[in-house]
Amino acid sequence: MISFVVTLLVVLSLAWLAYHVTRKYREADGPVWDRLLAGFKDSATVLLAGATYVGGAAINLLGKLADAANTPEVAEVVRTQIPAEYAGFGLMAMAVLIFIARLRTL
Repeated sequence: MISFVVTLLVVLSLAWLAYHVTRKYREADGPVWDRLLAGFKDSATVLLAGATYVGGAAINLLGKLADAANTPEVAEVVRTQIPAEYAGFGLMAMAVLIFIARLRTL
């Protein structure tokens, strides 16, 4: 049950991030870099934190998606290649700390 709630929170947070960045990206003008920065509050630090968060979420969800797709060989590779079960959560926590630190200085 807790795993389901955490997975749901991860998916919802990724959906929110994608919506927010896409909306700001479409509103901005200029080259791709300027538009990406606009999606992340004109901060390369927040952009890096977003990329870190997406990477952590991908690591976290990959094993669960493999289980849901009934492909145990993929799930086994994911579990053996990632040293700790919570590597994805570690990356996501680091990203949240980067976000908080950066937003406090804006």
